[in-house]
Amino acid sequence: MCADYSSVFVIISRIIQLMDVTQCWMRPATAADAAAVAGFAEMTFRDTYAAHNTAEDMELYCSQAYAPEVLAAEIHQDDVLYLLALVNDHIVGLLKLQWSQPPMPMPFDNPLQISRIYVHPEAKGKGIGRILMAAAKAHAAEHGHDYLWLGVWQQNEAAIAFYKKMGFAIIGTDTFVLGKDPQLDWLMGLPMPKH
Repeated sequence: MCADYSSVFVIISRIIQLMDVTQCWMRPATAADAAAVAGFAEMTFRDTYAAHNTAEDMELYCSQAYAPEVLAAEIHQDDVLYLLALVNDHIVGLLKLQWSQPPMPMPFDNPLQISRIYVHPEAKGKGIGRILMAAAKAHAAEHGHDYLWLGVWQQNEAAIAFYKKMGFAIIGTDTFVLGKDPQLDWLMGLPMPKH
């Protein structure tokens, strides 16, 4: 994990424990946020998945997916949008939207992928996930996307339950490679209302 981010983990945890969800605000990430976004993303990913994977696979995946230069490049991509949920200028949630087709044929013209939706471990259950999902749905509606989709590890029961609660349904499977370990994901989708 990035040392500069982990050093403030305890402080952020205390802020979150006192947090009222109404104090949360969102903004797009900028290139200046790349290191903080990388540290936050890696920390939340490790918190969720480290106990279920080998240290070698976690290191390989995290070093490739969460390097600050990788995140900086993604933030600049025209087909990617990172939104940050913040409390007292500390990241408590992260949403990555990507304009991409699902890995299976779908009868939709303009799908939008929720590529990442991460919530700080101490902020889970405080409504941050709902705020991030509402932002994804609002962005999709505002930009004429007719379908939201995502992939989720088949063993991540809490995330699957959350997505179902948000209206998503399982539509298929896909393989996600974590390090060198191919794992099965559920693909979940949500048609957007027509306006």
